[in-house]
Amino acid sequence: CLQYTDDALLAAYSPTPVLLSKPQVVASARSREKFSVKPLRRLLAQEKWQDCRTCFTLDLDDYRVLLQDKPNIAPEELAQACKWLTKDLIDFPLEQAAVDVFLSPTQLAGKNKVYVIVTKLEILEKIKKICEDTSLELFAVDIPELALRNLIVSQYPSQDIAVLYGRDNFISMVVISDLNIQFIRKVNANLKEGSNLDSIALELQRSLDYYQSQMRRPPPHKLLI
Repeated sequence: CLQYTDDALLAAYSPTPVLLSKPQVVASARSREKFSVKPLRRLLAQEKWQDCRTCFTLDLDDYRVLLQDKPNIAPEELAQACKWLTKDLIDFPLEQAAVDVFLSPTQLAGKNKVYVIVTKLEILEKIKKICEDTSLELFAVDIPELALRNLIVSQYPSQDIAVLYGRDNFISMVVISDLNIQFIRKVNANLKEGSNLDSIALELQRSLDYYQSQMRRPPPHKLLI
């Protein structure tokens, strides 16, 4: 599994599917340019990973997750319909967007919901070219929330787990229960200065309160950071 951030290439390797085992090797390399093929070639040669199947995980800045009402249409038409729902919520032309969806298992206000993932087509094209240039077989493009779900359900299959992760300017909370993502919330933060930790903690507590009261879900068993 590979991920490019603004200044690094991150990699995790497992000889068996991720759901069946923890990654056996975790590696990283400096990358001055995002989606540069040079650090990947060096890393593949260093670790002797040749002709592997790979999943690319999008960087946190390269996509958005939006919670929308689920249209009452056929499943195969859902992604295309939800693409039009996002046209006023993104800051680039709709024809440049790539959209996928996953269902929310919990109703809100009596309505079925769907999580809509939006990224730019050019990002997917860059990932495709990198794999072609390095002879990697690309089988999936993922997002951190779903990658975390895969990891969490393999380790805590019968527990409700809340996960916090993020960057200098925000924190994301993901709650995983019954083998599904139940809740996603992003909180703006300035972690470098560390001056607003109380307000961040308050926002996260409000998020958990909302999860329990409005979504009628039990509190998580564990909080992982």
